[in-house]
Amino acid sequence: MPSILSDDDKQTVKRTVPKGSNKIHAVAVAKLYIAYPNKNKWTYTGLQGAAVLANDLVGNTFWIKLVDISPLNRGVIWDQEIYDTFSYNQDRTFFHTFELEQCLAGLSFADEKEAKQFKKKVDEREKNAHKNTKSKPFGMAAGTSNGSLFGHKHSSPQPQQAHSIIPPKEMASPASSSPNQSGRSSAIDTSDPSWQGILQELLAMGITEDQIEENADFIKMYIEQKKAS
Repeated sequence: MPSILSDDDKQTVKRTVPKGSNKIHAVAVAKLYIAYPNKNKWTYTGLQGAAVLANDLVGNTFWIKLVDISPLNRGVIWDQEIYDTFSYNQDRTFFHTFELEQCLAGLSFADEKEAKQFKKKVDEREKNAHKNTKSKPFGMAAGTSNGSLFGHKHSSPQPQQAHSIIPPKEMASPASSSPNQSGRSSAIDTSDPSWQGILQELLAMGITEDQIEENADFIKMYIEQKKAS
């Protein structure tokens, strides 16, 4: 399958991951999958775009970013900082996997040549890193990744980030669509004062109470990650 990266797409990537603060090592069209909620099954997140391997020249770290190249032009829709013991595996020529804090993730590439080049650049990232990146302890410690399942740390205003923790419809757990859903207790205790702040933030951003209830497990996990960081 040929790459769908047009010249306009490449310009979008360059604007989103600017040269002044980043060095781009590889770009390839890909879809993001995660082994969640079922760790034995890959689930499509609904996120696709240009996967970018970039050396952050400000933080002196490497990131894998997913840049939106659709007409919506949402910028970075997901990213993952490459930590110290990061392992990037080629399960298939076009499908690469790596570990997030909560589960495994996979990138399914549109073009096998791009996939091979992306893997090569990830493997050689330390050798090709900027001198300032090389001079610091390489990457983050395992288990302290800043990447999250549906959000990212920067490149968008806070409202966009908050909305990104609500997974697309195809990400819903099978349990959430079962006939017994109405009888299932929510993972969030809305009467708990400690939840009120974030719940009010979500409501103010246009996320409905039904959406909060439907995605309670994901929201709870996101909040707990945020508290731990």
